Amino acid sequence: MARIDRREKIALDNAYRFFKEVVKEEHTPDLYKLANCLKTISHALRAPQVSEFKLTKRLWRRIQETMLDKLLGSFPTHVIILSANGEALQSKESIPEDSLVEVHPQGLRRADDAFRVELRNFPSLTQARLKKVWRDKGGTSKPEDFAQIDCVSVCPPKNFIAGEEMLQSESEKGKEHAYQKWWELYWQAYCSNDKHERLVIEKEMLDLEEVWGDLYY
Repeated sequence: MARIDRREKIALDNAYRFFKEVVKEEHTPDLYKLANCLKTISHALRAPQVSEFKLTKRLWRRIQETMLDKLLGSFPTHVIILSANGEALQSKESIPEDSLVEVHPQGLRRADDAFRVELRNFPSLTQARLKKVWRDKGGTSKPEDFAQIDCVSVCPPKNFIAGEEMLQSESEKGKEHAYQKWWELYWQAYCSNDKHERLVIEKEMLDLEEVWGDLYY
């Protein structure tokens, strides 16, 4: 079997623990860890919904959006605004409400170091600041562009995480199922003499690791 590359992958349960730290602490998070956690959650949201790994995607999507909001408020970024049909808007062009925001953190250079979310899914104050930054400066943002965002109307309690127990359970049980599934696939590939079948199985193993991290233990 080909060696599987597991560099820098963070399991969904660890991504969730990191998210709770980000929500409950005031200091700036580590950029690389934040980006890798976002990648894990993005993979989880794209993965087919199967019975072994049932995820409440509306809750995990909210975590993704919250972490992207934290990214904008903590690090300089380059932002691309995409229309509903996927076309990139020109700098300072008016932003439609159904736009997609693609965030590229400065200092990260990998091809997958970019994160997308619908504009409408950001908090309303972040939406307003994004529009102002885009109107004034185009696609370059800095943390201070979002520094004055304060909650002034209806706000969730500090440290509140919607569906906290469900998210905790899904991330932990999913890791257990992923471990069992990964080893089943490992032995299937090991016993197979069909090269194409092995490649298909190894791809499925890699897909599991994109969400559940290093399962070779």
